[in-house]
Amino acid sequence: MWYNKEMLPSQHAVVGIIAAVLFYPIFGINAWMIAAAAVLIDVDHYFIYIYRKKSLNIKDAYWFFRNVKDGSFYYPIFHMVEIIVLEAVFVYYYPIFLPILIGQIIHVAQDWVEENFSRRTTRNFSCTKLLYQ
Repeated sequence: MWYNKEMLPSQHAVVGIIAAVLFYPIFGINAWMIAAAAVLIDVDHYFIYIYRKKSLNIKDAYWFFRNVKDGSFYYPIFHMVEIIVLEAVFVYYYPIFLPILIGQIIHVAQDWVEENFSRRTTRNFSCTKLLYQ
């Protein structure tokens, strides 16, 4: 296959760096924020791990999410469409944050492609599922 069956931080970093290089003519030095956001958005997984496991062990958190088969039980907030829309409104008033929004969209798009082609997990990309539980 042309993709790995799970999206790793290194893959998000590579795509984020490529996007930062492509956006450099537009954002200049601030283009680094695209690459940083494309990787650091996954901090929400760590927050979930801390909440669910009551542990700060980042290595265990990494392996916990590497082994997830059914992601429908967790809601990574920075991956949610609703949060991205709210951030887009925020960026309208504070355009300096546009590179962060771009990095986040790139990250979520990569996850969405993985979800739709690997069928490895069932992830939540919207908070609306919370309403029906």
